[in-house]
Amino acid sequence: MAIRNPADLTALLKPGQRILGLDVGTKTIGLAISDSSFTVATPLTTIKRRKFQADMTALAQILAERQVGALIIGLPLNMDGSEGPRCQSVRQFARNLLACMELEMPKERESEAKRFYGEVLGLAEIEKPEALKQRGGAWYAIGNAQFHLAIEAAAEGGGSRRHVCFRVGDLERMRARVGAAGFAIAEEEPQADGLRRFFTRDPAGNRVEIGERTG
Repeated sequence: MAIRNPADLTALLKPGQRILGLDVGTKTIGLAISDSSFTVATPLTTIKRRKFQADMTALAQILAERQVGALIIGLPLNMDGSEGPRCQSVRQFARNLLACMELEMPKERESEAKRFYGEVLGLAEIEKPEALKQRGGAWYAIGNAQFHLAIEAAAEGGGSRRHVCFRVGDLERMRARVGAAGFAIAEEEPQADGLRRFFTRDPAGNRVEIGERTG
């Protein structure tokens, strides 16, 4: 979720979580991390930029190891306060970062969730960083974006309307696949953002929207 005012972040974080600041350059990403009281930020490390997916893998490992609950990305404004090409590049990085989606699931639902996203929805699983494999869960590639399933002991998505949306080329075919696999399908009208769509829930109760562009 994107927040424009950093002051709004603290109310959304769990106890003990920290904020990570990103200084996004063309060749490196500088990182600084807050303490758990959000009083002081100290330099942490620098990521040498490669391809976006490799950058995200390195960043994800740091997020997990340092209990990071939120990111702040610096915008390199010109001296007069205007935005130049560098700001456009950083904004694109932020949009790509927001495309890395994550849902949580309890450990006992892990194998069922992997079957739902890998076999029923047909997402391509990618290898997690070695240091994160012991945490369980799974990562999937969707074009240039990533979708992460994270293990969380207290995860419970059954009553939440928070959800991810997957766009497909053949809605009726996907509807049949989801229904044949035993997952309940719920319709919702009106159409949103030019999508014909339906909703279902994964084995952990997370709400999943599947849509097809119309027109």
